[in-house]
Amino acid sequence: MINKLKINSSKKQEMKGNPFYLYFSYIILTLVAFYYLLIPIQDYLANGFIIADSVVYLRVAFNIINGQGSTYDLITITNGYHPLWMILHIPFMIGADNIIDRLPIIRVLWIGTAVVSTIIWAYYIRQLTKSYFAQAFMLLLMGIFGCFGWSLYVLYSGIETPLVLFFLGLSLYLTEKFFQKNHYDNKQIVILALVIALTFLSRLDSIFVLIPLALIILFRILKSSYLQAVFFILTGLMVTIPYLLWNKINFGAFTPVSGIVKRFDSISLERSMHYFDSFVLKMQGTGIPLEGLILFVGLIALIFVFTFLRIHQKSSNLFNTFWILILGAFTHYLYYFLYMSELNVSWHLYLQLLVVFIFLTLAMNEIACSKWIKKRSISPFLLLIAFMVTCYFVNKIYIDKKTYRIPAVITELEFGQWVKDNIHQKDIIVFYDGFFSALIATKNIFIDSNGLTGDATLAAIAKQNRMSQYSSSYQYKDIATLYNADYVVSWIDGHCELLDSSNYVYISEPIITNKETRLVAQKGLNYNSLGPKNGFKCF
Repeated sequence: MINKLKINSSKKQEMKGNPFYLYFSYIILTLVAFYYLLIPIQDYLANGFIIADSVVYLRVAFNIINGQGSTYDLITITNGYHPLWMILHIPFMIGADNIIDRLPIIRVLWIGTAVVSTIIWAYYIRQLTKSYFAQAFMLLLMGIFGCFGWSLYVLYSGIETPLVLFFLGLSLYLTEKFFQKNHYDNKQIVILALVIALTFLSRLDSIFVLIPLALIILFRILKSSYLQAVFFILTGLMVTIPYLLWNKINFGAFTPVSGIVKRFDSISLERSMHYFDSFVLKMQGTGIPLEGLILFVGLIALIFVFTFLRIHQKSSNLFNTFWILILGAFTHYLYYFLYMSELNVSWHLYLQLLVVFIFLTLAMNEIACSKWIKKRSISPFLLLIAFMVTCYFVNKIYIDKKTYRIPAVITELEFGQWVKDNIHQKDIIVFYDGFFSALIATKNIFIDSNGLTGDATLAAIAKQNRMSQYSSSYQYKDIATLYNADYVVSWIDGHCELLDSSNYVYISEPIITNKETRLVAQKGLNYNSLGPKNGFKCF
């Protein structure tokens, strides 16, 4: 008994710093979570807190519960989503007459998952550093202040990112504990394999981290038992293979149609640089000058070098699992750079931002624990406060510029209500990215011409249109003809003139942008006249 107490006390002594830092960060994170929960749901929608992609999960889950199957548009069967996040949404739609009424309780799932994912990564940091300060810093950085509003506008927005972050963090946390043992029991191995498999089903591109992680674990297991290695492999396959086979049988490929549409079939550095440039321009559009971006990247690079040298100097085992995340983030970004058309989508860069968050946390922990800080009796708590204040003003630059999303969302919501009130549910509407309209008009047919939420046929047409040009102004003609659409909905700007006003059943007020963008719906179209400009002339 005495020996047990000694062991427990020694473990407690391993933790460095004051636990007050951790309690403080938990309080701040809880307040932010309650703030998001208490926002009226209409304001949550209208103020751009929900990313449009999350509507796919809501609408497909609603249709599954209502016996329509895995369909977004009520015509085609789709797999354009990540499966585990979809499964978690389905129970919330039981007995629902519409989606909006269920959003408040579904938002609890979103925000709860975001908070839990933040906590698991903070525990991972705690395991690496044995520092309360580092754990508290990671909670604040990832959960609230991360990267120009990324945390505030991604983690709580309804997309699958928090779920994959949770399972990925849990995978690395369990692996770190796994590496500390010389003997592995079957239960531990099965749980680890199960968590890794669930990470993959949370977001499929997590495979860039999961492959090296699984191989390292398998190598460790093989040293002690071939039978346990078989258990590890079979557990992972039993969880993932049914989903992959369902994809292959129904859609002709193992991956979802959404990934197929976005993926190029060949490498083009010119095209890749085009998308990279668009990402830089997008960041500049938030008010961050190019010089500021270069300075930020340079600062992050210096932090990486500083942190690595400090840790290497201490001969720490801190990189036991962290290097796997670094490798996965690098190969993931390289793949996106070479093959994917959505390099500039911030929530696709979750692996890269995780690496940045961890390096920043490790660097700040080194500073907080440094002799220079201790010699001057500077409290690490002051560093936390200074960090929060700095991030508030940096994020405010981004958030203030983010208001351009609000008028577009409101316009789509208004159009959705108009469709619900005026358009017959059997009429087919073709709309590019009309997610928020489809959220309101739950029982109307919306064919999304981006191809991300349809079947393999729709995806093939959309991909051909997407590959034919770099811009986001895709052709509607083939899709409208294929599905014999009753209406085609488009965004146009003030430089465009409607060709035949008698065809337009809906024209929105100009939204607040420099182009005076309007939403228009056309009826009774001559599909042969549809071209790249979709029924209007621009000058």
